[in-house]
Amino acid sequence: MLTGRKKASNLFHAMRNNLSNITEINGKKLKKSQLNLLKKLEKLGVMPASEIADRVNPYSGARCTLPPLAVTLYDFVINSYNAGMVGRFVPLETWNNCRYFFLEFWPDEYFALID
Repeated sequence: MLTGRKKASNLFHAMRNNLSNITEINGKKLKKSQLNLLKKLEKLGVMPASEIADRVNPYSGARCTLPPLAVTLYDFVINSYNAGMVGRFVPLETWNNCRYFFLEFWPDEYFALID
């Protein structure tokens, strides 16, 4: 889990041009499938978040501060679901892979915000 603004800032600088610039999070190298997912999101037109942001679970009221990549993944998952695009415009596999990616690196936030 990313902690501290410095680590989040370093991650932002890695992704400022595009998502495919990211190769690791907290010193943990991304798997090939995760790198491919970031490329796929770019092709879908997903823009990386520009800063750390808070997100709130609308049902429980739980609030979490997320680093830019987590914001990007979370927003994609939630907005795709809410817009009814999953399975129609967004492949179910891509949507699920975003959820799993978010879960792997930010499990506490995943369970507070999504599950």
